[in-house]
Amino acid sequence: EQELSRASFIGRAPRFEAGADTMAGWKKKVPCWLNQDSHLILSLCPGRLLMGVFDGHGRQGHLVAERVRGLFAHFGATLLKEPGSQAGEALRRCFALAQEGLVAAGLAESSGATAVVATIDVATGTVDVAHLGNSRLLVCSGMAESDPTFTTGDHAVEGDAERRILDSGGEVHEATISGVTARRLFLPGQSEPGLSTARALGNLQARSVGLSDEPSIHLGVRLPPGGIIVLASAGVWDKVSDGEVAEAARRAAAANRREGTAKAVASAVVKKARSRWPEEGNGDVDDITSVVVLVAPALPAPTCANGDLSGTLPRRK
Repeated sequence: EQELSRASFIGRAPRFEAGADTMAGWKKKVPCWLNQDSHLILSLCPGRLLMGVFDGHGRQGHLVAERVRGLFAHFGATLLKEPGSQAGEALRRCFALAQEGLVAAGLAESSGATAVVATIDVATGTVDVAHLGNSRLLVCSGMAESDPTFTTGDHAVEGDAERRILDSGGEVHEATISGVTARRLFLPGQSEPGLSTARALGNLQARSVGLSDEPSIHLGVRLPPGGIIVLASAGVWDKVSDGEVAEAARRAAAANRREGTAKAVASAVVKKARSRWPEEGNGDVDDITSVVVLVAPALPAPTCANGDLSGTLPRRK
């Protein structure tokens, strides 16, 4: 198994180092809870990195998230390998293929996953992002007390999305599930699925009442030298603000100036989020996952790692 701290990419533009961490949640009604988050760090070479976080839900959420990770690794290696004017369409195609793959595998009936996926281009120092649901990406400078330079928004159950759900026969009302209060999507007259997002992969039942699998796309997001990219599941964003995540990442990066710093930063983000959830046994805790990419100043020699570096992280508790 390759160590995530080895996921470094060097070119004439910035150098990137990637790492990840994850922590399984805890559910009072499901004593043998399985982590429903998955993540991906894949070198597309030359000079391109694919990364993603996938947050499952439903009884088969852990299988859905892992299946989506595999589908993005498979199709992304070809469709997202080259930069260009079709980058947005390639990202959109990957999401469509992931949806088709879940249906074909029989995993999409009442389970699904939110997703945030991004490709980094070493030569241009930019990132292309596609996301749906409440998995989120943040870009921030390494400078202290600076605001994030870019964040993706959540696809909340509100506005046009809420009207789409109601027009499709679904129900929307505020509810607290696992300690998180939000406006949620429900099947008519039922207490399920209770999704706090209007977009996700899979979940054909929720799709029948307005859930969308259409991702939002952001192309050419500029990465500041010395900057930090954080992708994370809802277990982070439900409890920690964008600014707090950026500050936790900056502090951890400054305190760990060595190879493997990205892994340390990802762990710091996960620990920050876990501290906001109840102690185990006192309330439900969501799964928490973070993928971090550090952007270093320009270095001269162009080399690139090769292959899927996401591996299998320990399911910490």
